[in-house]
Amino acid sequence: MKRWILCALVAPLAACSQGGGSGTAETPNFGAVNCPAKPAMNGMTTKSFDGGFVTSSRDPFETNGKVQLSGENVSFSGMTTQSTVGGKRFAAGTQFTVSLRETCENPGPIARAVATADDSNDEATPAGVRSYDWTTPGAITLAKLTEAVEADPCIAGLTEAGVAEINSLPTDPLVGEQAHLAMLEAGSAYDHLVPSITIKPVVIAVIDTGVDVVHQDMKDVLWKNPGEIPGNGIDDDKNGYKDDYNGYNFEDKKPSPAAGAKWGGYHHGTHVAGLAGAQGGNSLGGTGVMGTGVRIMGLNVFGSTSGARVSDVANAIRYAADNGADIVNLSLGGSGRNTTYESAINYAIKKGVTILAASG
Repeated sequence: MKRWILCALVAPLAACSQGGGSGTAETPNFGAVNCPAKPAMNGMTTKSFDGGFVTSSRDPFETNGKVQLSGENVSFSGMTTQSTVGGKRFAAGTQFTVSLRETCENPGPIARAVATADDSNDEATPAGVRSYDWTTPGAITLAKLTEAVEADPCIAGLTEAGVAEINSLPTDPLVGEQAHLAMLEAGSAYDHLVPSITIKPVVIAVIDTGVDVVHQDMKDVLWKNPGEIPGNGIDDDKNGYKDDYNGYNFEDKKPSPAAGAKWGGYHHGTHVAGLAGAQGGNSLGGTGVMGTGVRIMGLNVFGSTSGARVSDVANAIRYAADNGADIVNLSLGGSGRNTTYESAINYAIKKGVTILAASG
């Protein structure tokens, strides 16, 4: 799993003071407390938004406080906890997912450290919130961490960092013969759908390992961002992502959603996208369950790794909702409840998006 480097440890920002991992759980040093914030973090922005996460009875950050962990006995990958007289204590190097409001004033030390660690995107997103991974530079109690987060107006929420894994069926011989199409009576559905050529294509956001953008059954059904000019290095539509013409690679910060490496399972996203919308009637390969009237928005959250960060998945969900996806497909998952996911999903649902996720 990648870790964000606090700005005091990055060579170009060596002038930042008070960086590093010194401090105690009682007097924590969160990193580069004197580093300048990104423009979107110091009030000098040209974009307004509604305050971050959508306010609702199901919004875990707004209703139950900003710090949301998995339970009394916190247990997940990358976190070390132990009991002390002063309450739960997190060791140095503990990883969290921090969701930041992109337009706010007077950021606290955690928000400044997180914001200055990533400058790959200059524009604010329509959601007004972006999620990041953050590693504690020193030991800290839960009480002190909660106090710092609650006092920081730029932090919308903090939860445990984690890794999602792809979920897929075994590659049995009959899978390649597409026996599922007959079981679903897809032919009868085509009789109703194919003649309706005036129907606007359904946009399916496949949040996965990426989509092969030159595949013979994919290249003509890819979603195209109408507000973006590909390859010019400019965020033409001001959605927070440059050159995102067919989608985006959130893990590697690249505009192409294509798979980032040849690790085992890298083809999973193309497999999932093909099941849903491989082009039908072109005399090539197979066909998707929806062989016509579909556009695939490729959102790569794995990149060159075999695990997807919570922050990347949450950002991809919000991206899909903000950029016209009708359906979000999540053929991935991990153990336990995660409020960063919940807030992103609630945001998408309130914008009319249907969320489908793997059950296994």
